[in-house]
Amino acid sequence: ENIEKLAKNLNFGNRVEDAIDLVDSEQIQQINYICFDQSVSMKFRLIGGVPHHGEGTRAEISSDFLRALIEQSYKFRVSSLYGLISFNSKVEVLQELTPMSSDFIEKLKKIKPHDQTHLWDAIKLAKDRIVELLTPSKDEEDEDEDEIAPFPNAQCRIIVITDGEDNKSE
Repeated sequence: ENIEKLAKNLNFGNRVEDAIDLVDSEQIQQINYICFDQSVSMKFRLIGGVPHHGEGTRAEISSDFLRALIEQSYKFRVSSLYGLISFNSKVEVLQELTPMSSDFIEKLKKIKPHDQTHLWDAIKLAKDRIVELLTPSKDEEDEDEDEIAPFPNAQCRIIVITDGEDNKSE
């Protein structure tokens, strides 16, 4: 985490959107969009009902799991990009894709369960973001040049954290 803070301060200050430019796209092994359910049911215990005496909610337990997953990937030097999409009655990108795991983990703290479950809308947004990211770009000056495939070695994943079914997607 301290290395990430140093890199941010030395290379681009606090402009998170520039973090992705710091990585070699050929070295990225994973592109992960996490779709996180923040509907009202995520406030409850795993077995239902209101948490008592320090019991974790579904959202807290899920956040702890994601933190552990990301920290282990970092420790094992798995070069990854993480994006966070939350969904309830609206779908919102809480964290654009970033190589900075500490930024992603910080955004997990913004999960506040309420409202309904727009599951399919969140998955569609994640899919659209990945397709847009991986669509090769052509150099506009040289139309004969081959397309450049970004992140050629990356496995793409959409990880969905939810406790229920969609109930309001478009």
